[in-house]
Amino acid sequence: MREGTRMFLMTAVAALTVVSDVGHSAPGPGRDSFAFESYNGRSIAAERGFVRVPLRHAAPDGPAIEIAYVRLPATTAHPKAPIVFLDGGPGASGIRTGAARGFFETFDALRSVADVILLDQRGIGLSRPRLACPAVDEPPLDLFAIDRPTQVARARAASESCLARLRAEGIDPAAFNAMESADDLEDLRQALGVDRLSLLGFSYGTHLGLAALRRHGDHIERSVLIGIEGPNHTIKLPSSLDSSLARLSALAAKDPIGREVPDMSALLRRLLDRLDREPARVSLTDPRSGRTGTLAVNADGLRRILLQDLGDASDVPVFPAMLLGIERGDTELLAWFVRKRYLQARAGFPPLAVTVDAASGATAQRWERIEREAKTSLLAPRELVLRPVSEVWHPAELGDSFRAAITSDVPTLFMSGTLDANTPPIQAEEIARGFRHAVTLVVENAGHEDMLGQRDVGETLVRYFQGEDVSGQKLQRPRIRFLSIEEAKADRRRR
Repeated sequence: MREGTRMFLMTAVAALTVVSDVGHSAPGPGRDSFAFESYNGRSIAAERGFVRVPLRHAAPDGPAIEIAYVRLPATTAHPKAPIVFLDGGPGASGIRTGAARGFFETFDALRSVADVILLDQRGIGLSRPRLACPAVDEPPLDLFAIDRPTQVARARAASESCLARLRAEGIDPAAFNAMESADDLEDLRQALGVDRLSLLGFSYGTHLGLAALRRHGDHIERSVLIGIEGPNHTIKLPSSLDSSLARLSALAAKDPIGREVPDMSALLRRLLDRLDREPARVSLTDPRSGRTGTLAVNADGLRRILLQDLGDASDVPVFPAMLLGIERGDTELLAWFVRKRYLQARAGFPPLAVTVDAASGATAQRWERIEREAKTSLLAPRELVLRPVSEVWHPAELGDSFRAAITSDVPTLFMSGTLDANTPPIQAEEIARGFRHAVTLVVENAGHEDMLGQRDVGETLVRYFQGEDVSGQKLQRPRIRFLSIEEAKADRRRR
């Protein structure tokens, strides 16, 4: 989903959503009416607005910034509390996502319950200032063949350049974090003139939603959190990633591809050992410039490619065939993923990903566990690069009180996918324990990216926000069918 928006932090920190402005200009503070258009040309008569909020809520009389939103009006005569959509990333535009395939239909359906507010969080999309550092040069051809110290050194250099650019524009990146954004939601509520909001958070948006529930729960009517990132979940556990890989490996073993790949985890381990000694090589032709080059992919480069899509159920079916191809000297499938990520690296450095994630961080105990597990993990988390890079930015550390368990009386629906490697169901279970009125639903065979835009999920959201009991609801995606090498090649050529 959101084609062209997933970026690398020099392909080393994370898979991050970076967005451009939607296809109309921002008119400045206030409200105006316009036709909100979807991907397929459908439109809704909507309202676009801007709310001025303090750059730092602890200094309400200091500098101010603008938060942009689009209000899709309710179609019912008796609407409930406005539903505010909090997109992920950090860095994704809720306004842009609202127009995407599947999402538009979900938000349109929710209008039968209440106004739907598509929010561009601070620093994103139409909100001003927008934090972005576009690339100046083409990505280097050794992007997937560098070691971890080189990744860190390059990311630090890119950080220093980006930080200098933002400061020259008068922007203080340290003011952009989940705590400030949670307080922005309270200002939005007051600007809308309503007593309460409801929240619909996805991925990082659940992390922000939980911060808002902790700080402003008295003014939140209901919340739905999909793909849950708790307050101490920002930095992923290597053991969790390896468990996701083992789960996929077990599923692949039961498919026809299992005759050739009976143990995908073992195959990956063999390949990582080999690529450490002798990187694979793929050819790349840039469709924009026509430049052709050969890119090497070492063990860590392959890890980063897998981590980018481990939670995407549209790419996972290709993984066993891609790994088998590499072992046999056939790198066509690997080249497809390399090309995708290389071209996306052109977007530049994503400052929000660093400032927001670094501010949320992790407790010392979690860091110790991560570093211990990473020594033996097949897929050590890419966020390990975040720690040394964040030192350049001096983020506003939110502290362990922010990362502590949350208790809440707000009715909340937690939704996860069984194949979600980014935010596995166990994280939802952990957070839901502190909610007096929690409902937990697990979508069978769903990954991280394929829940919110699904029709049955949308119908469940409508029922929940209407106040119905959805506990026990059965939701599932079709069982993954892993592709053979030739099927996978044909599939990628069509994309």
